[in-house]
Amino acid sequence: MSSGTWNRMAKASQKIRLLLADDHPVVREGIRSCLARFEELEVVGEAANGVDVVTKAKLLHPDLVLMDIHMPMLNGLEATDRLRNENPRIRVLALTVYESREYVARIVRAGAGGYVLKDASPEELRQAIRSVAAGHAFFSPRVVTHALNDYVSRADPTAPPELPNLSKRERDVLARIADGLTNKQIAQSLNLSVRTVETHRERIMRKLGIHSVAGLTKYAIANKLTLADMDG
Repeated sequence: MSSGTWNRMAKASQKIRLLLADDHPVVREGIRSCLARFEELEVVGEAANGVDVVTKAKLLHPDLVLMDIHMPMLNGLEATDRLRNENPRIRVLALTVYESREYVARIVRAGAGGYVLKDASPEELRQAIRSVAAGHAFFSPRVVTHALNDYVSRADPTAPPELPNLSKRERDVLARIADGLTNKQIAQSLNLSVRTVETHRERIMRKLGIHSVAGLTKYAIANKLTLADMDG
């Protein structure tokens, strides 16, 4: 077999297989056209409702589902929950027009790894897909800002913070997880070994009762434990 054939096979195997879930055909076509320019992304199917998402995911085995929230028969929140229960390997990235903190929190609890607004640039969407497909969290900057502002406006300033007993180092690691850094990047940033970072990550998850990067990111944002908060 020629080297050129091997290279083509390697490229094909590295593609991220996507399932588009949105009840508007024009929107799906727009997303497909937007992603067509990126060689590493491959749209393998489309779904117009939540039931269709679950069915096609079983047949097509996508790496990631781009999930709208409001769809008929079964909404994106319920479809995400069902998908993640039936096949945790499949990642979910919410792609929606809604910016509210409630929607972000609910779909993250259902198992989504990220949340992107439909007016995001093609490059931002590409970055989000690659991050979530790799097991990292990704949230549109405007979503993060909106969620923080909403949280602050609703917070009771007289209420004591309900924070588990995280050590200073655990908070440092949590902040960098929320910022999207890998274990290796966190280790370099804090001058630690990768194994030590992994140990801190496991302890944080155990103390918080949270077992996903998306969940840790949401917690850090809600409790002002991000790098931006520390720098501020």
